[in-house]
Amino acid sequence: KIGSFAGVASDVVRSAGMLERLPSECVYLVLSQVSVHDLSSMASSSKSWNGPGVSDDVWRRLCVWLAALPEGVKVAAKLPPGTPPPPTPPRRRKSRRWAPRSGKGEFGRLCETRRRNAEEALARYDAAATAPGARFVRKLLLELWPVDVNHRGSVGETLLHAVVADVRLSKPQTLQCSKELVQAWAADPRKANDRDFAPIMSAAALGDPKVVQFLLEHGADPDARGSHPNGFVGALARPGQRPRDAREWAEAYGHAHVVDVIDKWRRKKKKKNVENERRASSSSESPKKQHPKKR
Repeated sequence: KIGSFAGVASDVVRSAGMLERLPSECVYLVLSQVSVHDLSSMASSSKSWNGPGVSDDVWRRLCVWLAALPEGVKVAAKLPPGTPPPPTPPRRRKSRRWAPRSGKGEFGRLCETRRRNAEEALARYDAAATAPGARFVRKLLLELWPVDVNHRGSVGETLLHAVVADVRLSKPQTLQCSKELVQAWAADPRKANDRDFAPIMSAAALGDPKVVQFLLEHGADPDARGSHPNGFVGALARPGQRPRDAREWAEAYGHAHVVDVIDKWRRKKKKKNVENERRASSSSESPKKQHPKKR
């Protein structure tokens, strides 16, 4: 049950000598539960990962896992028909300078490529002449793949946050692009910018209840608080720079329908938590049935 200890995988990795006692298959399964950011820092800085615990084969398997397209992406053909194959690189002479990279080096290089492609994707999205829809986003990510969708670019926000805060899109287009990024490309709705301003706060400030509901259903935190340096870019009123949660951002701009969506979600979540606690307490207090002994 690998998914059950995903939260403690980083602690297992940091413990000295733990991975060296496991077979390579178990090491791969443990490392696949660690965040990509932690794996990238391990591959780039730590020298203790060259031992028998994490071999080159494990790092290369992680490269294949990281470079694979998400399961939610349906690709009929990645390249249009008639596209010539990419040219083969020139053969280099064998020397120490052009020696093949280790598995850890290849993983670090792949992570850097994903971050660089994420910067390019954000730049192309912002420079689009027309309103970019879900088809544009899908085509853009396919052309630049592999891409770190949850990377905060030089502007300090992810591609999902740029889509939610884009005033060029209509509300149905914003919802379609958000579904494309979250469901197909595994974008994180909780990823905020450097001032803890999350996508759900942008959707609440712009008065988009369907996007707020969608982000709540996919893990967004309505209690998180964040601020914007100018109140909120794209809106006429600027109520200040103090941190607010999504409900307070909706109240600041007079979106009562968004406030109702968030309140309804909180009541539903509170009711579910009470039912779970009651069920857990009843199961723990119920006496165990004593079966009669067989003669």
